[in-house]
Amino acid sequence: MAEEPAKKRTIFILYVPGGGMRGIIPAVVLSRVEQLIETPAGEAFQVFNGVSTGSILAAALTARDVEHPDKPLLTAKDVVDLFCKHGPEFFPPIPNRMPKMLVSNVLSLIEDYIDPLKEEADIVSNLKSIFAELKGKIDPKHQNYLKTLEESSTARWLTSGARKRAMNASGQLYLSCQDYTPQRSAEIARRLTEASALLQERNTTGVLTKLFSQAALGTIKFIKKQWANNFLFDPEVPRKIYQNLIGDRRMSDALRSTYISAYNLNKNRIWTFFNRKEDFFSLDPATPSASSRNNARLWDAVLASTAHPFAYLPHQTEDGMVFSDKAPLDTPERCVEDVLRHKPADADVKLIIMNPGEPLTADRDTTMVFEHARYGLLGNLFKGREIAEIESYKMSDALDRLYNRIGKKNIWEISPHFTPSSRQDVDNMPSKDILDASDDNIRKLLYAAFTTVQTEDRKIRELAAMLAENLHNLGQMDDLKFERVMKRIRTPEKMVIPRTDYATDPYCEPWTEGTPESVQKLKESFGEASRWLKPTAFEQDNHDMNGDPKDKGIRGTGTNGPSGFAPG
Repeated sequence: MAEEPAKKRTIFILYVPGGGMRGIIPAVVLSRVEQLIETPAGEAFQVFNGVSTGSILAAALTARDVEHPDKPLLTAKDVVDLFCKHGPEFFPPIPNRMPKMLVSNVLSLIEDYIDPLKEEADIVSNLKSIFAELKGKIDPKHQNYLKTLEESSTARWLTSGARKRAMNASGQLYLSCQDYTPQRSAEIARRLTEASALLQERNTTGVLTKLFSQAALGTIKFIKKQWANNFLFDPEVPRKIYQNLIGDRRMSDALRSTYISAYNLNKNRIWTFFNRKEDFFSLDPATPSASSRNNARLWDAVLASTAHPFAYLPHQTEDGMVFSDKAPLDTPERCVEDVLRHKPADADVKLIIMNPGEPLTADRDTTMVFEHARYGLLGNLFKGREIAEIESYKMSDALDRLYNRIGKKNIWEISPHFTPSSRQDVDNMPSKDILDASDDNIRKLLYAAFTTVQTEDRKIRELAAMLAENLHNLGQMDDLKFERVMKRIRTPEKMVIPRTDYATDPYCEPWTEGTPESVQKLKESFGEASRWLKPTAFEQDNHDMNGDPKDKGIRGTGTNGPSGFAPG
């Protein structure tokens, strides 16, 4: 009797890029997948890779439950609640935050330009080191010459008079060397020669320039102190929330292989906090694994990855390294290559990219040339356009290589569609500020997430089917559950889909049999997030959103989202 062929095993890699509060969208999509397969995302995928907001999902979904070591602590539904509940705490409203940041940054550049101590900091620092050493070698009776030399040569503005006083004092110290032993005299002379050489490297400032620069620096400091300050968020807030959420778990405590990317400012390079399981498919906590340096705590890695330069100061990890968020530079390529190097020969690899999305304008093609010219590099940087284009450039380049590496069919992307086609779409567009955690923007992000769940329904079901089949092949989903899950996935639900004609009913199709049940099922996928939304038309007593009798059907007004969800 012929042996039954071995069932194919696949390593599913989930990659979530950065996106600030837009992390709500991939969290909602994953929540829908969890609902379809009756399995937490932390079990369904074998590898998690994230940067910035994606690192929050990666850490949260792979944190191991202490009481049930083969289960994840949190589900995607919990992460949706995390963003909705704690987002406003992460990014509280700061009046004029971006103008303050822009003014402060420009003033700092001007300050560096007109303040000699900024440009010549290394020279002055070396001079001070020399003078500190000479204080222990020169007799008290000659210390006054050394004091004059130090004060004159390290002054903020080196005028011609100060330079002359410094050279005269240095000459007097040379003469004083005659009173010392030959060895001591030679050492003092050597250090004085070094100081003189450094002094020659400093620029001389005129008296009028000094007076103007002093007045300008005073004005800059006043503006920064009185107005252009306090534009960054408090990093202690997310630290406490992450610590309370996932405790002291380290990378090695992750349920699955996990990769979290950040930018190491000490080494000036991309850095990956990782824990790679020796067996990618095992959920056993005793499975051997390899971790990155010092086996960082999960919350420490997340803080390093989310230290967005427009939001927080760089994060210093427990081992003293300093990190910043450079999400636009990150791609899943490093993670995929590491998995390919260590995977079993008989295992396939599939990369699933859950994009938070990037809003586009309807007339992007006709206006982008003028917009780039109008705002320039600095303006486009602050508007987020330059960063988005850098991110797209890096990602498209990496994907081209990954297509050749693992095959285009093995790379799946699920992205929200943010290109507006009508006035109603524009009204429901999430803010371009990815750090906008206002109630209104959270509703709009949830609206975008629900829209994505419905417009990408076919692709989400196909992904759910692949995940379920893989878990079944691995023996991590029993036959009875597998049959039930596949039946659900293959049974289309009647769902309210956004209209394409934008006629009198722009968002909702008329009443159809079964719609209320499908809406309620969809809504149940998103846990506490539903409290951010107004009741659906089906849940209101006797009347629809507009107050019209229900027997007239559901009418859209431009504020109702798909499935009757109202974002505002």
